[in-house]
This record gives sequence, structure tokens and C-alpha cells, in this order.
Amino acid sequence: MRFDEIYESMCGVLETPNPNYPSEFEDGMECWKLYESILDARIRLSMAISGSEDGDLPDLMIIVTAYEQMMYHLCEKAFEYGRRYGRLRTAD
Repeated sequence: MRFDEIYESMCGVLETPNPNYPSEFEDGMECWKLYESILDARIRLSMAISGSEDGDLPDLMIIVTAYEQMMYHLCEKAFEYGRRYGRLRTAD
């Protein structure tokens, strides 16, 4: 399976997720809790800066988007390292 398919399944963006790679963003899961805290902070900051509750101020979205891109990049690297070196286990 390709990285993109696994990543999208785990992020909950596939219409039909792969059961081997369940979404980590289901209600109550750790990623969902973290995502909720980010969204809550965006709304609070947006209210404090502009009086709006939409949370989509340009600078806030730059931060959120950059973190999403970093997460994707790091996950892709970890996937490739696992694929490349996962078979090279050493005895403990």
C-alpha cells in the first residue's frame, strides 16, 4: 500500500478507510483531542484579534497549514525509513 493511502486513511479523509489503518481522528481519539484543542485556540485567538469566531485569520491559517505540512513530511519520512530499514533489525 502506498504512503498516501495509509496517511489519508489514518487522517480520516478516505470515503472508505482501510480497516488496517483506522482513522486516528475519530471522536475521543488522541489526534481528535489535539485537533479540537487547536481549533478552540484558533477561535479564541480569532475572537481576541478580530472579534470573529471563524478562526480563519490568514496568519493563524499559515501556522496551521505549515504544521499540517510538517506532519505530512515527517510521516512520509518515517514511512520511508520503516520501509527501507524495517527489515534490518539487530539483536538486543
